[in-house]
Amino acid sequence: AISLTIGTTYTCTIGAGGIGASSQGTNGGNSILSGSGITTITAIGGGAGGGNSVAAQDGGCGGGGGAPHNNNHGPGDGTSGQGYPGGSGHDGTTYHTLAGGGGGGWGEGHGSGQVANNIVGDTGGGTGGRGFSSLITGSPVYYAGGGAGGGDQANTGWKTVPGGRGGGGDGYGGSANSNEHDERNGVNGLGGGGGGGDETYSVYTNGGSGVIVLRVTKFSGVVTGSPKITHLGGGVSVIEFTGTGTY
Repeated sequence: AISLTIGTTYTCTIGAGGIGASSQGTNGGNSILSGSGITTITAIGGGAGGGNSVAAQDGGCGGGGGAPHNNNHGPGDGTSGQGYPGGSGHDGTTYHTLAGGGGGGWGEGHGSGQVANNIVGDTGGGTGGRGFSSLITGSPVYYAGGGAGGGDQANTGWKTVPGGRGGGGDGYGGSANSNEHDERNGVNGLGGGGGGGDETYSVYTNGGSGVIVLRVTKFSGVVTGSPKITHLGGGVSVIEFTGTGTY
């Protein structure tokens, strides 16, 4: 916990979610709390996932490894104290043997993205890493879950792979004879990672934007940026910034 001083303005800068792309997607943006008298706190945005010809990126939580026809399927690393690495993708030399690893999450003990499974003809993406559970709002909320990897479920038709708890988007395993899609973006305001697609169709998902939550006593009532404000009683208030603003 940090101490905030009444009469001092604190700025909450919210990072945008990373953007999916056909080549290299972008990492998520950093979310930053700053102000006079405190050490600036920076939550680093999550790393972009790997693809057929690009490597997964490091970030606050690491991106999941891609599923290329080469050896470039390792995951991105997380940042110490902020998140965990993604899972490795599964390499292959033919269709139906490729799958991406899950993106890393923030959750202690379960934050690493899962490695893609390896069943020829039915290769599934790894599940996303679990997010971090917090009671700061007065109720349990998970933040920063990893997005799941995509795969190629040729023998079983389409299949959804679950994202990590905390806003992580589901991945999708496609059928060779279907262009159905069930990839999901990460959830805005939770910082979840986007889910991966199958190897055949060009569908890209985005990560969720970040959030900064302040829990204060003696709420000043002076805010900008339209945060959500909840009064818990006993003089305690919760201010949730899902867009940039000040308190």
